[in-house]
Amino acid sequence: MFSSIPNAFPLDLTTKESQPKTKDLSKEIERVKADVSGPSDVLNSSHTHCIRQNDITLKALLSFRGDSDSKAIVPLSAEEIKKIDDEFTKWRKEWVNRKKVYKEYVSFDLSQC
Repeated sequence: MFSSIPNAFPLDLTTKESQPKTKDLSKEIERVKADVSGPSDVLNSSHTHCIRQNDITLKALLSFRGDSDSKAIVPLSAEEIKKIDDEFTKWRKEWVNRKKVYKEYVSFDLSQC
């Protein structure tokens, strides 16, 4: 097919001329391979880290889901949360009063007696 077209693909490259180009291309291929292998290592370590974090999270949630050994933990209802808040408010007042008494006691100057 190409034999009828004269000089369609001139082969004027000699071995001496093509050898350096081949070496340069080989170096470029090696560089690209090194660049490609680097990110995959990072992805593998990132993937492993994500799997470990996922396992930790699932273990933490296991008590809420329940397993074969124990019942699942039931979150607090709105009524229970309100009771706890009311109790906290009641005791907070007492703690504030006790703190005032303590500060007065500590700051009491014995030299005035």
